[in-house]
Amino acid sequence: MRRIAIRSLLLVTFLPLAFPLLAVAQAPAGHAELPPEVRGWLSELDSIHTQLAQLQQQVLRDPELSARHDALGARMRDAMEAVDPTLAEAMNRIPDMEAEAAEAEARGNDARLVELSAEAQQIEQRFMSAQNQALEQSPELVAEVMDFQSTLQARILESDPRAEQLLSRMQELEQMLTETAQLNGH
Repeated sequence: MRRIAIRSLLLVTFLPLAFPLLAVAQAPAGHAELPPEVRGWLSELDSIHTQLAQLQQQVLRDPELSARHDALGARMRDAMEAVDPTLAEAMNRIPDMEAEAAEAEARGNDARLVELSAEAQQIEQRFMSAQNQALEQSPELVAEVMDFQSTLQARILESDPRAEQLLSRMQELEQMLTETAQLNGH
């Protein structure tokens, strides 16, 4: 299943704090109508995200960095739930949605997959909105996130010689996708 394309390393860092990447939120049926070049970019972006997530997990094996990550994640969740008190309830639905999507995919039930994808996208939008609002309301949290992000990125870059190239390519692909979407009026 296609995962949601993550637009920044910040999201690579904090989206998993609240929920697993939404495998449920695969591209809608219209994805097949995308030009082959765009499908290739999305596929490559997904692969890069997977590789970066693996590097992040390796770096987070450091107990001190992991504890800092967990504490910051808890602060972020608290701030997001203050913005959207029912967000946790929506997030708790995701494991069930993933199971439903696997079942629908096994049965070839494309209609149900589209419904689940739409629901997952709504949850993602709520998550992103709550995250953005929480950060807008707390300059201290932004500073803490940026400091942690800088440390995490430095550790990832130190951990693997491919990391810098992966990050650069991710940014390049995101820019190409953004420009393509803007040209197509999205």
